[in-house]
Amino acid sequence: MSDKVYLIMYEDWDTEAHSVQAAFTTREQAEAYIARAVAKEPLFSRYLDIDEYELDPQEDA
Repeated sequence: MSDKVYLIMYEDWDTEAHSVQAAFTTREQAEAYIARAVAKEPLFSRYLDIDEYELDPQEDA
């Protein structure tokens, strides 16, 4: 299991809307998700970003 999670974030700074669109265990998966989304709708390149988080094993205890 990876010790990181990569969240695909939708961030619209004009309206201050932020939401998680997807989560992946590898950066490559996250980048591929964005690439597919931008291929379908180029405007998404303005709004989608990857946020990387370290998982804390103590939280599961």
